[in-house]
Amino acid sequence: NPLEPQTGEGLEVGTRLDFADSKLGLNLTYFDQTRQNIARSFFVRESRVAGVDSENVIASFQLASGEENAKGVEVAFDWRANKNFLLTGSAQFTDGKVVSNTNAPEEEGFGLIRSPENMVSFWGIYDFSEGSMSGFSFGLGASYNSGTRIRPQINDRWRISDDYTMARALLRYSFQSGDVEHQFNLNIDNLMDDEFTMEDNFLSEPRIYKLTYTVNW
Repeated sequence: NPLEPQTGEGLEVGTRLDFADSKLGLNLTYFDQTRQNIARSFFVRESRVAGVDSENVIASFQLASGEENAKGVEVAFDWRANKNFLLTGSAQFTDGKVVSNTNAPEEEGFGLIRSPENMVSFWGIYDFSEGSMSGFSFGLGASYNSGTRIRPQINDRWRISDDYTMARALLRYSFQSGDVEHQFNLNIDNLMDDEFTMEDNFLSEPRIYKLTYTVNW
């Protein structure tokens, strides 16, 4: 049978405060969002049917997950210490629950899928504007996600991803040639080469290096 269309309503209020001649900014946000009839995929694995040690998916189906609610607060800041250094960060704390679901009442009371309760991140970047390092920038940051429900099969609704912290780094070089601006970026994800299970039930990628070149005129 076709699923009912998704509907929802929400409330979001926030404010921004600036300090120290606008060098330090603080954003505060409260949100309360409710959605109905969210299409969710469920999986049946071999281990649940044949009694074998296998996580192979042998069937899948979708259910409209009734009503879900997520409310919480987000705090974000940006600090321009001087013309060279910028530090930004944010923290979000969410209380998300399946409120009701007539199609799958056993879902009621569980946390939301792929929706970490706690997320924290920061990023700092330093731009060299003088001397032999002029044109170079160096950035370093990290993000933390708490464990959350992974796409569940019908008999495994407690499957939780790992709590994890992922570090990132950036090395950039920019220079001007006439009216043309050139920029090279080396981004490094998962800087510490950690291994963990993410919200989508996949293992984290190993350390990734990404080199890009952009030109603007």
